[in-house]
Amino acid sequence: MKLENIFGDSYYSKKLEESLEELLPSVKSNGLNIQVIKELFLKPYLPSSEICREFDLTKADLRKTYSFIRSSQKAKELSTFTPYPFLITTMERLSKNGERISRIIKGEKPIAPETLELFISQSCNAKCKFCYRNGHSYDQEKNILSTPEYICLINEFSDMNGQNLDVSGGLEPLLSPSLLDVLKTGVKRKLKVSLYTNGIALNSTNVIAQLVKIHKVRVSLNAADRKGYIEIMGVDEFERVTENLKKLVETKRRTKSNVKVGAGFVVVQQNYKSIPEALTLAQELKLDFFDLRAVESKNVEDFNEEQRSELRSILTEVRKKKLLNEYGTLSVSIADTFNEIIFPKRDYMQYIKKDLVNALSFFRITVTHHGRVYALNLIGQPSREDKRFLLGKISLNSDLSSILSNKTDVPYDENSLLAHDITIVVALSKLISDLEFGINLVENPFNWK
Repeated sequence: MKLENIFGDSYYSKKLEESLEELLPSVKSNGLNIQVIKELFLKPYLPSSEICREFDLTKADLRKTYSFIRSSQKAKELSTFTPYPFLITTMERLSKNGERISRIIKGEKPIAPETLELFISQSCNAKCKFCYRNGHSYDQEKNILSTPEYICLINEFSDMNGQNLDVSGGLEPLLSPSLLDVLKTGVKRKLKVSLYTNGIALNSTNVIAQLVKIHKVRVSLNAADRKGYIEIMGVDEFERVTENLKKLVETKRRTKSNVKVGAGFVVVQQNYKSIPEALTLAQELKLDFFDLRAVESKNVEDFNEEQRSELRSILTEVRKKKLLNEYGTLSVSIADTFNEIIFPKRDYMQYIKKDLVNALSFFRITVTHHGRVYALNLIGQPSREDKRFLLGKISLNSDLSSILSNKTDVPYDENSLLAHDITIVVALSKLISDLEFGINLVENPFNWK
């Protein structure tokens, strides 16, 4: 099979072939098969047992190849040109945290999620065209968490050895009276705190003073100019948001803060053509990162064939410029959702172990401003209050630890799994299959040294 059939673009196949050629002398000197290495990078989801069958290898032969890849910088560079860079990165991360992943696989409880996301707001100052609440009134349920309850929840999460605190509001977090206390508590407990906001109200001196102490701020910048912003966001606030970003970046520079300041760009039919211009704007604003995102998988499916082809060309060019370092200090990410646009082949689904969907709650959970706890923030779009994915509710008689200890199973529904979910489940499926075959997590070929 020609690589073009997998990659859909001769540039990547050419670069992969060039990298393999550079690797060939070392491969031969170690008595290895270059075709095995190529297969590992083209199909990183394949179980080790299947690779052994396909190439008639012994387990010892495969271990030798895995060891070579882990220790070779040239081999690591191959991951840049594969169809599944997110999967390889995820397996690398999981392999380096072997003790925790082993506990998750064994079903030991309770295990703190890596990330706690808090939806702390019940109001918004934008009318985004892609928002699921668009055209519907906001939930005005009176029974919401108080600031002391948020603080108590964050402290408990930290005591459970949680790592990351994402404050995203559900709606707009800057409008929540609890925001400052939530951020301060997260910083005090040494959590990696991130704020996701539309940036319209990002002009408070007190808030900015706190933001330079956290890990990351991502502002929704779903357009490259005022006209596009109004069309997507439903409000005329483009100049305000860009000015707020400039002030935050300048404050970061002046205070020598390590906070990462960037933008999120939700790709929909109305704005995908402006991706290159938006990237130029992000560079002009001196942002640290720019995330190309999708609301959910079905939004990618909404593109017709002509739009898909054009979007594929745009994303391929972005990826190419990333490889050539043309964005300079701006870190650009393309969400794995768009793998279906760039590399539509999805034969990895046959290797998914469906019961592993229950492990997702150990990677990320969302707590809404009503205190409802959901598995991940993506699965089943729990911000829509999907009861199938409800783990429990924070109350005087029910804390986070008890909810996670007594949680019910999460249903496997491929249509509800977003790309982030699928990536984790596929990675876990591969690692578990390898464990059953006798390959330990630390022996994973993508566990780079």
